[in-house]
Amino acid sequence: MKLNSNKKKYEVQEAFAELEKQISTEEHQEQYDFMLSQWEQFINMTEDILSFSRDGIAPVLLDTIRQKRAVVADGLAEALDELMIEIETNKNEAVVSSATAAATVRTAIIGLLSALILIGFVLGLFIARNIANPVKELVEIVNKVASGDFTEDIMEQSTDEIGNLLNAFGDMIKTLRGVISETAKASEAVAG
Repeated sequence: MKLNSNKKKYEVQEAFAELEKQISTEEHQEQYDFMLSQWEQFINMTEDILSFSRDGIAPVLLDTIRQKRAVVADGLAEALDELMIEIETNKNEAVVSSATAAATVRTAIIGLLSALILIGFVLGLFIARNIANPVKELVEIVNKVASGDFTEDIMEQSTDEIGNLLNAFGDMIKTLRGVISETAKASEAVAG
């Protein structure tokens, strides 16, 4: 019987130790300390009842101590229930707070990615136009030259690859104009 009683005491002490690990506020610590003192009082009263029973103390006195012990046990159970409810509430609040923070971070990341995609699209559109417009201009001039119109002058200020290409075509058109002009003069001289 004594071994079983000691085993139960040990199990309850282990439960108190596990409960103490979950305490996160001063208020919880105060409730835990009160509950622990209630438990010690309950154990002392139980030991007194056992001792008095062995010693043959009057049953009325034992009943009085048992009643007091029952009040202590009820207070202990009530304190334990309150502490567990508060700990569970704090855990739930922490979970909700974490979920809210995660949702806020997720929203911020989505917003940032959307902004970066938009900036990339605008930048890509700008670069594409800077390449496409001079190429369109060059295609128009090349088509005119192909049809025999050498009157176009290309004045490109850009120094990138497209600008260099336009300037090279401008130089080629000037050279062709010079060759055609010399050929026409030579033909007039021969005909003349």
